[in-house]
Amino acid sequence: MITLFLIDKLLKQRVVFGLMVLAVIAALVSPLLGVAGLPTLSWLLWYLALGALVSLLMLGLLTIYGVIRYSRGLV
Repeated sequence: MITLFLIDKLLKQRVVFGLMVLAVIAALVSPLLGVAGLPTLSWLLWYLALGALVSLLMLGLLTIYGVIRYSRGLV
């Protein structure tokens, strides 16, 4: 129940949408900075994009876990 509550709150606050936008923007801008001669900033943006994607993956796994627990009546 707590997991579903947290996921519901996160979705209402548009955290998932924000993470997706952050990952896409970072992934698109990062190669341009590398070409422009800023490799360090480029790598930082790649890690930012990777972190956002990992956060989305973990949120998805928590959602699946919460739905399975809720459907089995384990909440």
